[in-house]
Amino acid sequence: RKASASCAASESPFELRAVARGFPRSRSTACGVEHLETLLALSMCDGLAKVSSFLSHLRLGSEPVGAGPDAESGNRECGSKSFQLLELPGELQDAVLSFVEGSSELRAAGCVSSCLREAALRQWRGLFERDFGVVKEVLVAHPPKWWGSDERPAGVWRERYCLMMRGALFQAQVLSRELENPAEDFTLSAYDASVTFTGFRACNDGSGGAHEPLFTATYLPMGAERVVETTISASRLRPLPFHTSAHRPHAWRVANFGVGQQVEVQWRLELGHPFGWWLGTVQSLLWDRAVITFPQYPATSPWRHVEVPLVDGCKDGAVSERELGYSLLGGLRALNAREVEQWRHQKLLLRMMPGASSELEERREAVIEVME
Repeated sequence: RKASASCAASESPFELRAVARGFPRSRSTACGVEHLETLLALSMCDGLAKVSSFLSHLRLGSEPVGAGPDAESGNRECGSKSFQLLELPGELQDAVLSFVEGSSELRAAGCVSSCLREAALRQWRGLFERDFGVVKEVLVAHPPKWWGSDERPAGVWRERYCLMMRGALFQAQVLSRELENPAEDFTLSAYDASVTFTGFRACNDGSGGAHEPLFTATYLPMGAERVVETTISASRLRPLPFHTSAHRPHAWRVANFGVGQQVEVQWRLELGHPFGWWLGTVQSLLWDRAVITFPQYPATSPWRHVEVPLVDGCKDGAVSERELGYSLLGGLRALNAREVEQWRHQKLLLRMMPGASSELEERREAVIEVME
């Protein structure tokens, strides 16, 4: 009480730093100065190593901290303070467990006691968002059956994390599919695929232990065989657009398109093939049609321009695709701000990918210039 009163009267450096880490002043004071010093000591340069060492002992079957007949045997020194995780208030247990490096440590912490089990369960959502936050939007927009319901939050994020790590399938669209295939060029297109997580790779941004998830996509077949692409970064995944189908022309109503605006056109080469959404730019507008330009193709290519009728795209709930002589045109859709930003990010990927040929490299440079 004296420590709390003293801290309330004149905030110590410990409390000021605890508040800076997100603890409200009232709750920080109630925790006591010693607990704050323990937490802040863990936040120092060797704090993560101490927590990792503690959880490693749990993994190896050592006596849990504070759980054995001789509680002193569970003590760990942290600076000049004795560290017993089980004696910390719940909010500080959460803060300590937020230092865990992976799922194995979090599972081990949950085996110590019932109170730590609850604290560990609260950390699974943060771990999922740290490792798979980029694809969370994809999963929430079109949740697979294994995603479960948020109505039962206890343990649901742990189950989601474990299922994702085991390669559970989910549906998404892949931007610029088959980037490393020299025989095909799907630059600035989006195709439906069944996607699974395959592993992590280290980031080359100097962030130490940071890593990014990689995925494998199995595309809908264009012919006899399905195409599988590996090592897909999360930045190339997006949710399936609502009210669209890979096999039916998209019914759309005319929007207020403007010259220079980016849109997506539904295209497929043959009947029976799935539609892909191809990014283009409105080049000109006439009273009954719009000319869409696709900068990834040279000026002599038949795919460089397409004319899209500016009439209601649906009649009695149906849309008929239009033959262009070299492909089939489906629907048209405007982009939201999130999609525009994601396409803009693709120019960075194109710069990092070496072209399979000089022609392909020229196409990609043309795309980058347009998207700058």
